[in-house]
Amino acid sequence: MAGVTGVTGQSSTPGEDSSLDDTLASLMRTLKVKKERLEQREKALEKRCEALNEKHADLFGDKSDSDVLTLNVGGDMISVLRRTLCSVEGSMLAARFSGRWDDSLEKDGEGNFFICQPIELFKPMINFLRARAISTPLAPPVRSPNLPAGDREDFYRMVE
Repeated sequence: MAGVTGVTGQSSTPGEDSSLDDTLASLMRTLKVKKERLEQREKALEKRCEALNEKHADLFGDKSDSDVLTLNVGGDMISVLRRTLCSVEGSMLAARFSGRWDDSLEKDGEGNFFICQPIELFKPMINFLRARAISTPLAPPVRSPNLPAGDREDFYRMVE
């Protein structure tokens, strides 16, 4: 029986074709098994992500960076985004308003967060953080507010 000429111009015999078919079938089975294992691992990873998100919600509650917080600062009310207060990682403000401690922070009679600081110190700090949030690489750097010496230390203690 004459051999069959393949695409490469080389002839193959029916036995060689059968061997190639067997190899191809084996590779297809292997790919199918690997695909199934990968899908199982993906489902397991999704479950672990869900569990992690649930633990995060348990620790931090349903807090969001876009939450608008109303603060009572020494009797004056000011509204600010949570992400503004948390914009300097590691700062006292970021730690305090991350959402983790919301239930234990001091609040006034209406449920607003109470900050026992003068508004004259706190408002320039909020405006500084707001300006940093919208700054661009092309704009001049945002400078700290010009505060009296005693207030300057309090300012840096809160944002650094």
